Amino acid sequence: VELVDGKKGTNICSVPSYESALASMDDLFGIQSEIAAKVLKAFSFQKNYERAIPTKNVAAYSFYLSAQESFNRADWSMAVVQSEKAIQLDSNFLSAYVFLLDTKASIYWSNGTDTVSREKELKPILDMIENKFPETWETMTAKGAYYYHGLKDFVRGLEWSEKALAINPNSNIALGHIGAINARRFKLTQALQFRLLELD
Repeated sequence: VELVDGKKGTNICSVPSYESALASMDDLFGIQSEIAAKVLKAFSFQKNYERAIPTKNVAAYSFYLSAQESFNRADWSMAVVQSEKAIQLDSNFLSAYVFLLDTKASIYWSNGTDTVSREKELKPILDMIENKFPETWETMTAKGAYYYHGLKDFVRGLEWSEKALAINPNSNIALGHIGAINARRFKLTQALQFRLLELD
């Protein structure tokens, strides 16, 4: 595989062929990371590039991707099932745990489940994530989801989501939470301003 400068027609970098490795699917994510690293190095982005392999279990990753698709279709119950299957196949699949917590929190938020029930269902998942994967941006993302959708604690939800985003600016879940919380806070501020005007 070659990366070519379209204007000059010159070779920027070459990546060896991985057909045999891909055929066996033994290290799909390792190959993906190596190719990305070589391309980014050619553009002098190497220092900023750090790719964490989410799981070496291809079947688990497939369920994880399916869970994301189900979530985007608003089929949240199926997203929960698929996330749990991904975790069953790889008990160290951190991204699947975080996605499971966020999906369950979203369900409880939308159906109006009381806060006590939310905490009872979500806290064990968060505790497990914190115990197995402390001090990671994914864990911070999970805490943001727990406090925001789980406990309706906008302040701590925003705090942990911003901490996650500071480490990984591409965290879609953290970005979504920050945007939603700020939008709600802005609407609340507007409502208070209108109320004050009414009282004048």
